[in-house]
Amino acid sequence: MALTTDQSAIYTRIYDSLETWGLVSPDDTELADLLYNMIVDNESETYIMNEFRKSNAYAKRFPVLAEINKKYNLGWSEGDYIREEEAYKTALGELGDAASLFMSSDQYAEWMLANLSPTQIQQRVRKATDYLYMDTNPAVKDALRSQYGLSDGQMVAYLLSPERVTAELEKEYDSLKRRANVKASAQLTGMSGVSNALINEVADNAINITSDFTETQRRFSNLAEQGDDIKRLGKISDDLITDDELVAGEFSSGTRGAKANKKRKRLASQERARFSGSSGLRQGSLGSSGLGSR
Repeated sequence: MALTTDQSAIYTRIYDSLETWGLVSPDDTELADLLYNMIVDNESETYIMNEFRKSNAYAKRFPVLAEINKKYNLGWSEGDYIREEEAYKTALGELGDAASLFMSSDQYAEWMLANLSPTQIQQRVRKATDYLYMDTNPAVKDALRSQYGLSDGQMVAYLLSPERVTAELEKEYDSLKRRANVKASAQLTGMSGVSNALINEVADNAINITSDFTETQRRFSNLAEQGDDIKRLGKISDDLITDDELVAGEFSSGTRGAKANKKRKRLASQERARFSGSSGLRQGSLGSSGLGSR
């Protein structure tokens, strides 16, 4: 049965909406046929749209639209919902190949229900890409991976989880990255004896430790060079100094740092005493020889 001009106009408007929503396509004509039959039956445009919004296909396509409108008093249309999904896709694009793991309507629905905006997801994505494509040094990523105990895929899922608050997640990630920088710097400069407890203390409390790996490694390299001399003095004095003590003396402002610095000063003082004593002996010996030779 041919449609009248008015019916054709209604059909086109509704079909275009259904197509935009992803409910009809040239290969899927079930709903299009239903639309045609309702228009032939002279159902109103408002009635037809309401009926489609009650359908299983609609519920599957917009699973949380009604819920978030009620929960957050949004007043969103289907177009608003789709634009939010597109914004999520854009944010995920920075993940590269890994983005496909999270590009799904179900994932977007979880984020919407958790009231996570595309901007917040983008912030998390940048943490994830920082982790996945970390180019400072493999040792930092290895250390960070050991802190979390997660594979790459699990790590990204963890950072994008709607169950975690963005601000807290960023703070935690930055803290663990500082710890990873300290641990990797210690290992790469030959100070592998530093305990995890001290690594965490230094990373969390030292004001001169940041998430910049290059700067952290530079400081540890300088300390390692000094440490060789200090350890030599410890051996001579039979008062060995550990990597923990060296690091604590350099970075810790607490009791541990004060105690370590006191030990370093004591070793230096003993070395000066040995040097002064040996110089005095040499001078005395030279003086005696000189007097005897006259």
